[in-house]
Amino acid sequence: PSPNSGLFQIRYYSAPGNTPLPRFVNVYDSKGARVYSQVYSVASPYSRMDVNMTNFQKGIYQVELADRNGVRIKTGRVVIL
Repeated sequence: PSPNSGLFQIRYYSAPGNTPLPRFVNVYDSKGARVYSQVYSVASPYSRMDVNMTNFQKGIYQVELADRNGVRIKTGRVVIL
């Protein structure tokens, strides 16, 4: 949910039976600087990626989910209060 305290989840659907794939979560601040990056292995159809940004400044952040080649899968915004 947004806004939040810096703890949030990203859920990703991957077709059943697919080989586990790395997915990258990148978070950018309002100036466009990457402030968070984490690699998650997506192995189940509905994978949950926990993000902990509780030590970050309050503000609006752009969240990007990308594949191993850096191709964007999805973007969104999160507000940390």
